[in-house]
Amino acid sequence: MQKLFLLLAISIFCFTASGQEIKQETQPQEYLPDIIYVRYKQSQNKKSTDYASQAKRILTKNNVQAKVKSMSLFKNEVLERTVRIKADNPKDLEEIIKQFQENKDVEMIERVPIHQTYGIYPNDSLYGTIDNQPLNWHLTMIGAEQAWALQQGTPNIKIAVIDNAIWGDHEDLQIAPENLYNVSTETVGSADPPVPNDVECTNSDNCLAFDWAHGTHCAGNVGAITNNGKGVASLGGGVTVMGISCQGSSPNSMYDGVSGITWAVENGAKVLSLSWGGGGYETLEEVISSCIENGIVVVAASGNNSTTNFQYPAAYPGVISVASLDSDTALSSFSNHGTWVTIAAPGGTLRQNGSSFNSILSTTYNKNITYKESGYNALNGKYYDGMAGTSMACPIVASLCGLLLSKDTTLSVQEIRDILIATSVPINNKSNKKIFPGSGMINSAEALQVIGHTIPAPRNVVANVDLEGVIKVTWDIPTPDSSVFYRIYKDGILYRDTFDVEEFYDTDIKSNNYYIYGVSAVYANGEESFHTTGSGVLVPNYFYVRANILPDSNAGTVTGAGTFRSGYNVTLTANASNGFHFKEWSFYGTIRSTDSIYTFALDKNQTLNAVFEETYTSIENVNNTVNIKIFPNPTTDELNFTTNIKAREIRAEVYTENGKLLLQEKFFNLKSGKLSLKNFAKGLYFLHLSAGSETQTIKFIKH
Repeated sequence: MQKLFLLLAISIFCFTASGQEIKQETQPQEYLPDIIYVRYKQSQNKKSTDYASQAKRILTKNNVQAKVKSMSLFKNEVLERTVRIKADNPKDLEEIIKQFQENKDVEMIERVPIHQTYGIYPNDSLYGTIDNQPLNWHLTMIGAEQAWALQQGTPNIKIAVIDNAIWGDHEDLQIAPENLYNVSTETVGSADPPVPNDVECTNSDNCLAFDWAHGTHCAGNVGAITNNGKGVASLGGGVTVMGISCQGSSPNSMYDGVSGITWAVENGAKVLSLSWGGGGYETLEEVISSCIENGIVVVAASGNNSTTNFQYPAAYPGVISVASLDSDTALSSFSNHGTWVTIAAPGGTLRQNGSSFNSILSTTYNKNITYKESGYNALNGKYYDGMAGTSMACPIVASLCGLLLSKDTTLSVQEIRDILIATSVPINNKSNKKIFPGSGMINSAEALQVIGHTIPAPRNVVANVDLEGVIKVTWDIPTPDSSVFYRIYKDGILYRDTFDVEEFYDTDIKSNNYYIYGVSAVYANGEESFHTTGSGVLVPNYFYVRANILPDSNAGTVTGAGTFRSGYNVTLTANASNGFHFKEWSFYGTIRSTDSIYTFALDKNQTLNAVFEETYTSIENVNNTVNIKIFPNPTTDELNFTTNIKAREIRAEVYTENGKLLLQEKFFNLKSGKLSLKNFAKGLYFLHLSAGSETQTIKFIKH
């Protein structure tokens, strides 16, 4: 049986000062039994901002023994108001929570979930063999040999491995005591696992040293000493490795990773390697955000659940989240995936039916056991072993980040992320699982070569969608700017060239889709900068609004129709033509409104009828001042009339009995005339004659 430590579902409970429980997720979750984080409200009194002292006074007043520590980091205002409280006796934690719930100055209280490490530990001897397979396949896959020819890791770059435990005295690590820290005991100098490592295990299923080797394995992937004639090599060999133990109650659980992160950055870490995760909580998010804002590169494993669900800290904005690859460059079957995952790196795999066992070989706290179980004996008795998981992929990416910083210490977090994505190699898509569009497997040599170029790239790429479904992409031009044109990348694929500076409009989009844009600069010599990627933009559903004009298009006009995003308030305005007036808005026989101005929230495609009616002239009760005679009456196709009006112009009009005007003619200097009725239907009509102020109306019938 293979031995799996899988990521557990996490639920977070936050408590307000009033004691109200806010449940963010519904799945059961275990928490650290002795730690909470408390955040105070902003104080108007500058003299009362020593929040740690305030917390200590509350504890002293209630005779509870606990350690209080300020979480101030990078002068972050929220963290300055946050304190960590560790109860001496875990049984007192509930009482401590109650005490702070009753304090009106407290804004937030939160328990700390127990996070899980992301290693997958193979243990079945029938699983496969590594005979005749290179032990450095993962380094070859990412071009490590070519990268080492360009750059070696430098000791001024510190990479912190924050994990369950790290054996700093391993012959291939040799981590200095000042770079080792144990969060549980709050001591500097050692991060060793809590079990002995000199026991020969018979199998990996029953080997505590192997179980506790997760962090030591990750540390070797970050910075195992390279070119020392022993052990394994690492991509970032030469960087300074920091080992921070967050030793939990079991080897696959993490104890207060926030404190581990805080200690690491306060002691010079430039890159954080976090091969663990689960549910998020506010203090963790604030610490991660503060680190990124202050130039700390945060790399985190995406998790081993083969899901697209967010895992934290990997899914926090700005974090470089890492998926795992098999030796065939396809996503490992266990690896989490989705557009929130930034990049991929070798993490190994477990293959069934005994075909092969491709794990990542690195430093361990145990004497080799997994290779031995597979029939490979070259490593017997040595403190090196194979593991697989996004836990292994994460430190490999962290080591590349350290290598990039070794070459250029001025690189920003965003620039490193852009370089990793822009130089990545497409992954094998046999599983049809996807990560960040345009991203793939890290390419270490190409990433280093990009830094060597002097071609400035665009910065701060931002994409936004407007009300009518057009995406506007903007960017800051390179400095200095001597580019000829720009190239727009859409979901990682070259989309279009543009000579427009700092903006581009894309109308080729679909509703309810997610797009990611990148922009590169192309120069006169034909060289192209790497394309800087922006955050993704989600296009909401868009619906059309149309209006049919009834009884025909001559009756009036409608303004306000078009295509808009869902939820948008659409306003239609009906304007009647001469001789017509607006009647109603209707939809499949249902009257929506009788107001010519109609506003509604858009939730689907809409086709409305704008109904107009002709404006009729009333011919009843007309003041008759003209003596008219018509003949014949009833008539057929012609109507004759005589009148006593003495005027230069006489106007004759024929109306239906409903007042609709059918015919209008003028006669000059005449006292008689005739009208053709050939096109009239049988029925009752009115003849209306007028000359100046004199008028006369008379009924007639057509047979």
